[in-house]
Amino acid sequence: MTDDGIILKINSYREYDQLITFYFRRHGKTSVVARGAKRSRRRFIGLVAKFNHISCELKKGKRSTLMELEEGSLINAPMANAQAFESLLYGSYLLDLVLHFTQDQHANSRLFDIILSTLSGLATNKNPEGLIRRFEWDILTIAGYKPELNHCVRCRNVRDQNKNATFYVQDGGIVCRVCKPNIKNGHPLSSDTIRLLITNDEIIGEAAKRELGKILPEFIVYQLGRPLPSLAILEETIWHAQATTPLQKIASLPEKMEIPVATD
Repeated sequence: MTDDGIILKINSYREYDQLITFYFRRHGKTSVVARGAKRSRRRFIGLVAKFNHISCELKKGKRSTLMELEEGSLINAPMANAQAFESLLYGSYLLDLVLHFTQDQHANSRLFDIILSTLSGLATNKNPEGLIRRFEWDILTIAGYKPELNHCVRCRNVRDQNKNATFYVQDGGIVCRVCKPNIKNGHPLSSDTIRLLITNDEIIGEAAKRELGKILPEFIVYQLGRPLPSLAILEETIWHAQATTPLQKIASLPEKMEIPVATD
């Protein structure tokens, strides 16, 4: 079996092997064994590293149900020449999101392309926060967790496109001005930022990045029900100036709501 994949995670496996978790173009998130990868570096030299995009030849394992990496060739190493340490932090957070919001062996070619393009953009360190905000929105949408932006989640009235709204993490979307007094811990969300999300435009403006930086990480942690280590590192090193970080904010919210995850 051949496929190209992006390395999400690498773990030690038995004495001489490594267990590599890929997101494959045609097979989705899959863990494969690289036999002898710890003992002989020559066989997989330059291949086995997080973020790498690899063309893989896979075979069925003889000793387990796991597939084995027979051979591979490097297509691209998007983070090999990252322009800043910040890029690697954002990239690690991106991989964490893929690991947590995708199901095993469920492929999505659009997500695969988005991962590649976002990693390439992050490596240049040009607008990394805007890129990661867009990726958060995209993976939430693809996974079936897309927040509601067109209707009030309380009264279901259609949003006035020219007016600002309030985002309520617990209910997974915006609330109108009439319902706003009945909620706590809401986040302001401008009509311009909502328009950016709906139209899939690039997130460049500082106001939009600031609004989404308060909403999307908090919403992600709320849905997962647990913090992401890579997000905690980002908070400590990049977002430390915020008065209240997403992980601190989430502690004050009620029990998470249930939203079905898409499997297609």
